[in-house]
Amino acid sequence: MDKASLHRARKTALLAALLAAPFWSTAKASACCPTDPNTKPAASGMGLSAPLAADVSADSAWHVYPFERDGIPYLQVNDLNGIARIAVGYADGVFWALPIGTDKVSTPLRPITAPAGSTRTVVYRSPDIEVAVYVGGGTVLWSVAKPTP
Repeated sequence: MDKASLHRARKTALLAALLAAPFWSTAKASACCPTDPNTKPAASGMGLSAPLAADVSADSAWHVYPFERDGIPYLQVNDLNGIARIAVGYADGVFWALPIGTDKVSTPLRPITAPAGSTRTVVYRSPDIEVAVYVGGGTVLWSVAKPTP
């Protein structure tokens, strides 16, 4: 397959996935929580505005999508407009930000101080990771860490 044909095929596949997203969201509506047996991390689609993954957000102001590849879990957080704000990976208590999104991410190894007067909201929590957002002063900062008991 030549380069132009390959490019057209990729664009067609992406368009088909985007068009199918609204139909997929109806089927996944029952999957709500990290412990829900219907919630399985997606293996692909990270970075998309409406990935074919369950929305496991604890806050209706955000969309949190779980992914997994080669045994490594990832989370992508989108705003209500479908814009990817952050993506993070985590394993064995180590957390890292991926080069996806528009906001800063604070991790235990790369801490960032929350803006003064900001409001903290937990948008996702599992036994392995807690994702919180700090909003204030025109700034959005994400905190990703192991949950505190």
